[in-house]
Amino acid sequence: MKERKVWNWTFLGFETALKNRLVQDWFDGLPEEAQDEARDNLAYLQHAAIGEWKRPRFSPLDDGISEVRFSADGKTYRIYGCFWPDGAQQSYTFLHGTDKKVSNDTHGKGIAKDHLGKLKRKEATTHQFKF
Repeated sequence: MKERKVWNWTFLGFETALKNRLVQDWFDGLPEEAQDEARDNLAYLQHAAIGEWKRPRFSPLDDGISEVRFSADGKTYRIYGCFWPDGAQQSYTFLHGTDKKVSNDTHGKGIAKDHLGKLKRKEATTHQFKF
């Protein structure tokens, strides 16, 4: 009998060289209902196989960036992220958080790509994300 793989994803947050935790600060400032929806969504993803990471909770984008989505208070929120650190198993890093104001958030994706570049160049690091 084939052994079933246990999934237990770790969620990290982008941290600048000056120790600013941008996504953590954004998350902590969300209304309680939005935080609860994010926690519910991430609790599902935390124990889901990678093949189960799909819409409406998750969507791959381009250039190594993806988004986790949730809705509350009549708004849709996005947390852009990536599977990082490179080579780590079951680890996902949040790069930028925003509420969805446009259908194609090129600005938000640009920020996320910039943050990923800083991680790759070791100009930034990560921290354990707190829900």
